[in-house]
Amino acid sequence: CFAYGQTGSGKTVTMEGLGGSGGNGAGLYKLVADEVFACVGAADKGSPLVVRAGFFEIYRGKCFDLLNRKKRVEVMEDEHGMQQMVGLTQANLSSAEQMLGLLERADRTTKSTAQNAHSSRSHAILQLSVLRPGASTWQGDELACKLSLIDLAGSEWAAKAQSDDRDNRLDGAEINKSLLCLKECIRALGAHGAHVPFRGSKLTQARSYIA
Repeated sequence: CFAYGQTGSGKTVTMEGLGGSGGNGAGLYKLVADEVFACVGAADKGSPLVVRAGFFEIYRGKCFDLLNRKKRVEVMEDEHGMQQMVGLTQANLSSAEQMLGLLERADRTTKSTAQNAHSSRSHAILQLSVLRPGASTWQGDELACKLSLIDLAGSEWAAKAQSDDRDNRLDGAEINKSLLCLKECIRALGAHGAHVPFRGSKLTQARSYIA
């Protein structure tokens, strides 16, 4: 699930909600977490399920663990051809409230820009995995389902960012580059047989981990 749009269009508010409130003020993080734990609680008690979360950001072409003080994370391909996030914290969760508490402590990269006083300058990826522990698979646990919630950094018009300092211009250029690569990958996937440029950015390179 991607939140996509221009800077200041409300992507992060859509994901996080309005001050953790419920009802119409609840964000996608809360709504999804409530639904996931309701389904896990209703599952067969003879087959216990574990909910696990990873949360990281992609900033200027590098990945950082938002659950572990922004420790650098590497995207690497394993022997099965799957992309793995090496060094990423995977937190076992017991409730939706625990997950929301972890997200509140995460320190995502934000800056003041010419268009927005508090602008997200990174792509934030929250992945929830539901697993059956101890299954005999090459990963050790059997993956029952996986959902990625991706709060993309806002696209920007270069002309509107001319008054920004050099640091913000570099941020904007990297954001637009990765969003363009995402668009080209989606376009190529719709054209059967076309080359898909997944390696064009970290956002698309991590596809098999995210998807």
